[in-house]
Amino acid sequence: MRRPALVLSAVLFLAAAAWCPPVPGLEDRLLALALDHDPVVAGPARAQLRAEGPSTFAEILARCSSGTRPASDWDEALDMIAQQRGSRHCGLYWYTDLAAAERAAAQSGKPILALHLLGRLTDERSCANSRFFRSILYTNRAVADYLRGNVVLYWHSERPVPQVTIDFGDGRRIETTIAGNCVHYLLDAEGRPLDALPGLYGPSEFLTQLRTDCAMHHQWRAADRDHRPALLTAFHQEQLEAMRVALFSVGGAPETEIPSMVAWAVAPIAASESLAVSKCGVEAPVLKAVRLWREPAAVDGMTGWVSMLADMHPEFGRLDAASTSLIRSRLADGRDADNDLANLALSLARDTVQDEYILHTLIHRQFVDGGAKDLQTLDRWVYDRLFLTPESDPWLGLLPPGYDGLDHNGIVVVGAKR
Repeated sequence: MRRPALVLSAVLFLAAAAWCPPVPGLEDRLLALALDHDPVVAGPARAQLRAEGPSTFAEILARCSSGTRPASDWDEALDMIAQQRGSRHCGLYWYTDLAAAERAAAQSGKPILALHLLGRLTDERSCANSRFFRSILYTNRAVADYLRGNVVLYWHSERPVPQVTIDFGDGRRIETTIAGNCVHYLLDAEGRPLDALPGLYGPSEFLTQLRTDCAMHHQWRAADRDHRPALLTAFHQEQLEAMRVALFSVGGAPETEIPSMVAWAVAPIAASESLAVSKCGVEAPVLKAVRLWREPAAVDGMTGWVSMLADMHPEFGRLDAASTSLIRSRLADGRDADNDLANLALSLARDTVQDEYILHTLIHRQFVDGGAKDLQTLDRWVYDRLFLTPESDPWLGLLPPGYDGLDHNGIVVVGAKR
């Protein structure tokens, strides 16, 4: 009967804590409940600690670092309170309610950095780029420090991420995700989009873009409301001109529209995967194995140009010691860590070039053309036209293109009648 009694004590304690002012030792007892291995006991305590906000999370993280318990014992509680998997390595607190994030932004004067992804940031198998964010961007000390000090963090799941399991029949399985991309939106305290950073950036360029956007947000807040639209348009026009000058200095961009727009009608899943070099390296072998991959020939003309710019900017793929250490600790046994890290740096630099010089340019144009007046409109355009995963396609381009010998093409809809 000890466990029911403990649960009842926890419930009564939390009820009292909700109505009473803080008293010495209260936080210690609440934290002890949050670290309990029984989710019935821990859940309410973690929820209350989360409701107390970023400052409480920072205090708990400090206790984790200085405590006698193994740091890994804290992970489950920390991740729930912060709403991010691997939060111990990043130290970031995320809102999952936009209205709450807007209130925090209004009180602090900071902009909102809104991550939109497939899956959930708390899940091990969220979409590939969000996993790279957790290990490459958010663990980077300079990036994490800037995020904590200058923005209100918020994430939103666009839809569940498609997952695939390859079962070898002898106890070995590969479990991963396919398809899906992410975007960081910079919003004001009313949820108005000011810019968007599509896909995966290397830490140095991500930080550069964030600083530029936050400086613009400062001007936005200081401007009269009537002058803000013109200010935002001028900002994006300046960014387009700066991009034009940068490209001219290296011989200009290829004379083509974004190639995946051409490939969309032919092989949407291949086109969307080729938009992200790093996630393509993770997911292409699985797509090929299950015969959903089409070689994106329309993108091949860009390869040399993207590689050239990536070679000119090796800093785009540079990782700091914290990220490198975390990645090494998570590699499967038998992997060549040095080789994997070198390949990751190369693909990260190419991703950064592709996302900044191609996709971000198109986003600047969208703002200038008046197509980004609210978050919902901009978000639909990004996922439909840039990421090529339109809301109108519930299968994300993954349906087999023809008869494959399986009943109903292998489609199973749980709970539905055929």
